[in-house]
Amino acid sequence: ATAVVALSMQQIVVPLVRRSGREAHARMLAWTAGVTGALAASAFLVATIADELIIRLAFGSSYVSIASVLGPYTFATGCFAVVTVVVSADLAAGRLRSLGVVVAGAVAQTVVLSSFASTATGMVTGQVVVMTALLFAVAVVRQDRVVVSLTWKRRVRADRGPMGVRS
Repeated sequence: ATAVVALSMQQIVVPLVRRSGREAHARMLAWTAGVTGALAASAFLVATIADELIIRLAFGSSYVSIASVLGPYTFATGCFAVVTVVVSADLAAGRLRSLGVVVAGAVAQTVVLSSFASTATGMVTGQVVVMTALLFAVAVVRQDRVVVSLTWKRRVRADRGPMGVRS
């Protein structure tokens, strides 16, 4: 379900980014990433609260033993959904930095899963660690574009130029 949300948000944001300026890009990206994050958080809550019921309905009673990993796995998938929306918007705008972070994340995921994933719990724990780190890494790489433009809009007084330098 989270992947469907990310794909839907990509279909909204990519064409809009191609036609918009930088400030509009930041607003659209914040909105679509926020909606994706909110829906992913909702899926995480449902998966955490009703994990056994969901597993029983989807796979049958024989798989109830793995129900405890459904919530954490949904969290990892939600992190990746938000990353996917952000990277898609960056690629549509011709920016490649966040794509490099995702490639590094894919390498990290491969190393972690091949090294520590001997059980379902180990595999999901590895996914949670890597996807959370990936989300934070993309946020750090992009912080100058989204976070700053949304929270600390540059205010230039009439008697000052950019960066507060008197003109």
